[in-house]
Amino acid sequence: MPTPAGALDRTGWKALYGPASQDNLANILDSSLGTSWTSNAVQDNSMGIQFDLGAKHSFDKLVLEAGPRSPHFVRSLNVFLSSTPGPWGRAIKSAEGVSSTRLELDLGAQSGRYITLQSGYANPGVPWSIAEMWLVNSKLVPVVTPFTVKRSINIGVVRDGKKENLPLPLNQVSRFKTAGFDSLRVMTDPAIYMNTNGDFIAGAVPGRNAPALNTALRNALGAGLKVVVDLHSYENFPGTNTPFNRYALCGGGMPQYERLLEQLARYLATQYSKSDVALELMNEPNTNGCDGLNYPAQLKKMYAAARRGSSDLTLVLSPLGNSSVFELQNIAPLPSAQNPDPNTIYTIHYYNALAFTHQSASWDAKKFAFLSRIPYPASNSSFAATWPRIQASIENAPINTANDRPTLTVLSEAERAEAKAGAEAELRCYFDGDCWYGKGRPAGRGDIVDAANLVKNWTTGYNIAPSRIWLGEFGALGDTVLNWVQPPSQNKSFAAAPEDRARWTKDVRDVFEQYGFSWAYFAYCCGGYGIVSDPQFLNANIQDWNPSIVNALGLTMP
Repeated sequence: MPTPAGALDRTGWKALYGPASQDNLANILDSSLGTSWTSNAVQDNSMGIQFDLGAKHSFDKLVLEAGPRSPHFVRSLNVFLSSTPGPWGRAIKSAEGVSSTRLELDLGAQSGRYITLQSGYANPGVPWSIAEMWLVNSKLVPVVTPFTVKRSINIGVVRDGKKENLPLPLNQVSRFKTAGFDSLRVMTDPAIYMNTNGDFIAGAVPGRNAPALNTALRNALGAGLKVVVDLHSYENFPGTNTPFNRYALCGGGMPQYERLLEQLARYLATQYSKSDVALELMNEPNTNGCDGLNYPAQLKKMYAAARRGSSDLTLVLSPLGNSSVFELQNIAPLPSAQNPDPNTIYTIHYYNALAFTHQSASWDAKKFAFLSRIPYPASNSSFAATWPRIQASIENAPINTANDRPTLTVLSEAERAEAKAGAEAELRCYFDGDCWYGKGRPAGRGDIVDAANLVKNWTTGYNIAPSRIWLGEFGALGDTVLNWVQPPSQNKSFAAAPEDRARWTKDVRDVFEQYGFSWAYFAYCCGGYGIVSDPQFLNANIQDWNPSIVNALGLTMP
């Protein structure tokens, strides 16, 4: 039940009269959004509902709920206050152009016993419903320490057994705190939580995600860690065969997603302390180039939906695509550039240059799968010294058309040609700066500084504190094993050398910290990006942390 913070106790309150359907006025005060009062006629200014608060009370805010998805919310409203029943008394507040099922109306400091709500005219005319009415005294609202984040790590939440077996037990989560992290970015699939019309399913269904999310939250908070709940899609949008983000942003799914965000934000804000929990609205809103997308407009819709659920839960907002520093320039703070919301954090991801961070990435045979032992910084070698080895690997790769084929194979001669062209382009970008974002120089720490400067210019232009910039993901692939191929000993994937991976990680962390930005390392486990050793590659226990990455992050081995 989303009772507002600071709401007055409604014991003894009564709805004295209304314009119609007087027999169910009590539903307005029964603490259930599933029951409501609804007028017998369309809204007009003859409709007035008076409430007896039982005694004189002080308050400064009115909250009305029409009920989930109700089209009968009040369109305009006048509020009156009196010390005696019957007369409406003095007018204290009006609201016009209401467009949400939940109305939160600041009244200023008021004191009285009888409050009357008068509907205005509705256009188009619809009946008027109220599921719940509260009065709030802001002096009763607990003081909440603002949500802040500094050093985080990405962890996943189990989704039908397809992701890491998390949440981790409390004794494992405590190791993050011991190491020096202050927060977790909990990646969880929004499709798990919603039905086809967008309703949030707090309990989800047996074996699915929401119970695991709540356990992850409780364990993290119990260990003294904060949590960013990251809506990180893997599955298709419910009821479709379309990837989640693509359908939500440019396939007609935004109304359902708005509903989910509103309800999830309200759930987190009422179940957990807003000092400890934040909501990331959409991870990497990459739509694979759908035509005509106005992303800033869609971001505003997502933001507004979450704000309907909670006026002050901290929200994490991302630029379009892979959340790159280049896309950050294309969005402005919300709700407006002139009036930035203080309870927002802006996230970016950093994986430059991809030839280093994604080398041996098996999911992209056309660019990265054949890259291996690419050094960092690029000046430690050259294109001429590196390309013959990579070229030979591609030319010698066997053709394999099986499902879940091994890495270092190609589907056809056409894919072999694409792999050679893609890998060569990535390496020329890395070693020579020969690409659209290249600087005509070998990749190195200077590129990280350039990226941080782009972010700094954005924050300066909008007067956003550096502490509200969060590097939500950064990491580089290390050695791993392709789990779907047996035996593992024959399918090792050699990516960045350990010393190069640690050097790159330290440079990124150093630079972004120097600019006052916070960060979240990607990731806890596994598949080459993890801070823990890959158990299949090294035949090690999953609890073994990689000391070189721990040191590169400025942390302590737990």
